[in-house]
Amino acid sequence: MALTGCTEDVTNWQQPGLTEAQWADDSKKCLSWSRRQAEKDMESGSGLMNHNGTDNSFRQFMSSYDTGRSQKKLMKLCLRQHGYSPTPENSEK
Repeated sequence: MALTGCTEDVTNWQQPGLTEAQWADDSKKCLSWSRRQAEKDMESGSGLMNHNGTDNSFRQFMSSYDTGRSQKKLMKLCLRQHGYSPTPENSEK
C-alpha cells in the first residue's frame, strides 16, 4: 500500500499490511510531533530581536523557513521510526 505523506521530497510512504486508519493515526501523530519539536528547536536557538529590541523581519523569515525545513526532516524521521519506508520510486530522493 502506497501512502502519501507530508514531506518535501518523498511524497509516498509504505508499510505492508497497514490499514488506512493506522496510516491516518501515525501520520497525524508524526505531524504533530514534528511541528512541536521544530518549534521547540527554534525557540531554543537565537532570538528574533535585533539590538534595539524590535523584530528583525529577515531573521524572522529565515527562522520560519528553517523551522519548516526542520519539521519536514523530523516528519521523515518519525515515519521511519514507525516502520514506514519511502516507496521504491521515491527511495533515491
